[in-house]
Amino acid sequence: CDIGAFGKPGYFSAPVLMDKAEEVRVAGVDAYNKRDAVKAYVLLMRFTHFYDAVLKHKALEKRSARFKDFQGKVLTVVDLLEKLKAQLLTQFEQQEASGMKGSAVVMTPVDSLDNDLVEIQDGIEARFAKLMQPKATPAPPPAPAAVPTAATA
Repeated sequence: CDIGAFGKPGYFSAPVLMDKAEEVRVAGVDAYNKRDAVKAYVLLMRFTHFYDAVLKHKALEKRSARFKDFQGKVLTVVDLLEKLKAQLLTQFEQQEASGMKGSAVVMTPVDSLDNDLVEIQDGIEARFAKLMQPKATPAPPPAPAAVPTAATA
């Protein structure tokens, strides 16, 4: 999926970004169902990148049913990404332990794409944790100070 001038804020409308995000999500879920964990992880991380772009869009209608549905899909994708991350880490550790350095699946940690994905995932995990925290209740207003009377003075 070529996203062209994706880096320019407001270049694409929010609905177009959500449509493209849905295409990437469907491709990621399809890769997951075909047991291609690496491709699924990359595609689903791209979906979260689209989510960030949609959130930054100035013309986004956050109360629309479409956006609420989109947010629900994001939560599902984050759950799936957590499963994939654990699965891939286990798989990579097993490959390193067995000495399969030449395998096409093993990724080097110096790859800038890996670092970008880690940053994106950390940001999404932080946002998800913030969403899951209960709302803080406001502190009660301070009590008025006692006014001295003639009897106490």
